[in-house]
Amino acid sequence: MDPLTVIIPFRDGHTTLPALLDDLVPCGWPVLIVDDQSQTPITGSWPERISVLRLGQRGYFAGAINTAMQATRGDVLVLNQDMRLSGTEWQSWLAEQVGRYAIAGTAQMRHPAWPAGYVQGQFMYLARAAWETVGELNTRDYPLWGNTCEWQLRAVRKSWLANPVPMVPGVVHARSAGVAFGDSIAQALRQEPDKRSLLVRTPPLVSVIVTSQSYGRYLPDCLNSLLGGDTSLGHMPGQSLQSFEVIIVDDASTDETAEVGKALADDRLGVHYIRREVLGGTPAANNTGIRSSYGPFVTIVCADDMREPDSLEALYRVVERNPKAVAYDNLYEFANGARTSKQKLPPAHGNVPSFSDLLQKNSMHAGIMFARQAWEEVGGYPEAMRYGREDWAFNIALGAKGYCGERVPGFGYLYRREGQNRSLTNQGPEWHQKFMSQLRELFPALYQGVRPMGCCGGGDPRPVPQGARNASSQPLLLSELGSEGMTLLQFLGSGSSSQPWYGPVTGARYMFGGNRPQGYVDNRDVAGMLAMVVNKHPVFNLAPTPPPLAQPVLTTQEAQAPVDLVSENGKTGAEKIEALGEVAAAAPEPVAAKKTSRKSTKKAKNAAA
Repeated sequence: MDPLTVIIPFRDGHTTLPALLDDLVPCGWPVLIVDDQSQTPITGSWPERISVLRLGQRGYFAGAINTAMQATRGDVLVLNQDMRLSGTEWQSWLAEQVGRYAIAGTAQMRHPAWPAGYVQGQFMYLARAAWETVGELNTRDYPLWGNTCEWQLRAVRKSWLANPVPMVPGVVHARSAGVAFGDSIAQALRQEPDKRSLLVRTPPLVSVIVTSQSYGRYLPDCLNSLLGGDTSLGHMPGQSLQSFEVIIVDDASTDETAEVGKALADDRLGVHYIRREVLGGTPAANNTGIRSSYGPFVTIVCADDMREPDSLEALYRVVERNPKAVAYDNLYEFANGARTSKQKLPPAHGNVPSFSDLLQKNSMHAGIMFARQAWEEVGGYPEAMRYGREDWAFNIALGAKGYCGERVPGFGYLYRREGQNRSLTNQGPEWHQKFMSQLRELFPALYQGVRPMGCCGGGDPRPVPQGARNASSQPLLLSELGSEGMTLLQFLGSGSSSQPWYGPVTGARYMFGGNRPQGYVDNRDVAGMLAMVVNKHPVFNLAPTPPPLAQPVLTTQEAQAPVDLVSENGKTGAEKIEALGEVAAAAPEPVAAKKTSRKSTKKAKNAAA
């Protein structure tokens, strides 16, 4: 084996470094110590084969390794400053890795997202040839911890091999007793506790849920647009952001999805396959995938669609900056091997569309990116929407919790239009009536004009009329509204857009005006709102009681389908249609694992038959 260059990233490790250098004397290899802005710089004379390079600014582990790789040639061995080496077995083991692997060494073998293990930087071999094709460590997203895992992921997705092992013979990590991390990492966390979430984390940043209901023929296209490879649109390099896992959810498919999904699944690549044995529909499939995921952020990709190479990163940078954002991009349609037309979606902030507009028309496609915490807060995708518009219902639920849409400028989501789309079979007045009825059942208070404190409607820039809000009123929780009944009021004002009015007693936010001339208000607010006057004219009056909402006629198949959501108190169906309170149906009970693609023509036709 030709001599390797030993790289030691260093940060105030003066007590352990001399012993490590003594252990390295027998092999006679060149050693580069990269001083990452130690409080006490390394001084003194060193043998000719040992050199010291001090960084001009703090680079952490990733920055130190990148700098060292620029300053050296050939393959390298990276050693933590508090490692100890004994005997020669470690050299024999290392000789077996050279020329075979891109990365090899002691590894973390117990992380649930990476059951095959990933090499850590304690004792790590790096092949120069792989480094030249894979690129440097990711200093932006993983400056101190997790960067070797992310680099290994990029390497294996480019067909390089990795060899993470629990231990290498003759190698010991001499960390201080009781310290979970190495001394340099523990020191960094003490000095910069505000950066802990950045300094100590492991991929994935994003979980990509790929749902398939008999779309197995499209899965290779979808996966290759993420990982890199040949697609019907030509070769794709893979996503510029590679810190993601893929969860393929097979929703009881009857085609080759199981065979294709199992063949594509590979723990080393971060690709996993789950099969639902009972057809549950797209929302159930989405929930199954998310429950099995590990990323703090989630995005959905239908199995027949793809993403442009910079799509995931563009979305992630939005939610990274603002975890309360729901990021989405514009659509680029494609068919039969060619991109066809672009669809520029409206922005979800600014004057239009407002949250009230979202209740009437969806402004975001299904491939949004959102915090996993948001999914948990709203109770997941509403599984009652198994025949479509589950993304619309989910967007409404997110908005009610203050997770607001933000559009990125690019056309990143590739939407296949080859006659297979489910949307071709669930359009028309009857379907629209059915979906609106479902939404009104899921969100009765929202459709009666009540806006919870902190919902995205609170960001509506339209002005609040003078006298409309009593600043001293203390707002109630949405679940407390209507405990004394609700009354339908008629708005007598003018204007082409709705605007917020606040209950004098409860402090609740009600939307009136434009396409909302009527709305329910808490009985405690009725007298005060009837007394409201603008320019000597009353603002509200009592409205006649409206007729009951028409419900669509369900087929026998739909009527028998077990699609009712279950609330926290166990109520279902009509029991959940309460005139007030936060929607009881908003928190579906977890269901076993199964999944459906948004666009299965065959299943949608059966549902509409």
